[in-house]
Amino acid sequence: MRLCQCGCGAPIPVANFNRPKDGLVKGQQSPARFMRGHHIRAQHPVWWKGDDAGYRALHTYLQKHSPKTGVCEECGAAGTTDYALIKGRVYSRERSDYRELCRGCHMIYDQVVGMDGIRARRAAEKQQQAGVAPSCRCGCGTGVQWHRKHSRWRSYSDGHYSGSARLLRKAG
Repeated sequence: MRLCQCGCGAPIPVANFNRPKDGLVKGQQSPARFMRGHHIRAQHPVWWKGDDAGYRALHTYLQKHSPKTGVCEECGAAGTTDYALIKGRVYSRERSDYRELCRGCHMIYDQVVGMDGIRARRAAEKQQQAGVAPSCRCGCGTGVQWHRKHSRWRSYSDGHYSGSARLLRKAG
């Protein structure tokens, strides 16, 4: 009886169908080197990127091999948690490079550490490049506010967007 070459020591099963081109004969020992799915354990497939894996692949790996406890390491709240990369470390498969934080603490941590701080700086640069606030489109002459979510100036001042404002603009 042949054993799987991945190192698990499991016996390779007997073939349960005929496929002459692959050397499978029903009822005889299979010529395969590995059990089904075990080849990935011994040799990495062509799509394997190792340490160059992307953000989603690394987080998927962490979720599979290091299940979350559901308790925030910062505030101790129980509930939905995320893995947050510790400042100064690079994305990896090591659980010790991440902190398990609730969503609120994760957002605060990213802003303090600078992950979202980069986005905030880019938004501030965009606002600076956009120049002085334009006037409200209703025609009142007041300046509009910056829309942080969309990184652009709003079209109307607060409370000025209504059907009557649109009609005045079309008439004028």
